[in-house]
Amino acid sequence: MIRKIFSLIMVAVMMTALAVPALAESRASKTPEVRNEVIGDPIHVVRGDADDNGEVNVADVIIVFRACMGLITLDPASQGFLNADCDGNGEINVADAIITSRIAMGLGGY
Repeated sequence: MIRKIFSLIMVAVMMTALAVPALAESRASKTPEVRNEVIGDPIHVVRGDADDNGEVNVADVIIVFRACMGLITLDPASQGFLNADCDGNGEINVADAIITSRIAMGLGGY
């Protein structure tokens, strides 16, 4: 009985381990495109890249955490704000900080 339960748990864990990276990869490949309202040019958004240096790392995580705590303010018209707003709701909050942390650790955004 215990072996059967253990086997079922192991199968579930293995199936989850195979499904999660594929899901994260499919979501990560869908980079949103935002249009500049004044000019109409496409703006490339790099989710989590709050300092807009082309990569997501611990510096971005710190910026997003500080912004969601109200210690700093990011200009809503800046590229850094667009990148930091990972969930696209127009504000920097804890969800954005968590998503940025996961991206920086290589776990994917969701």
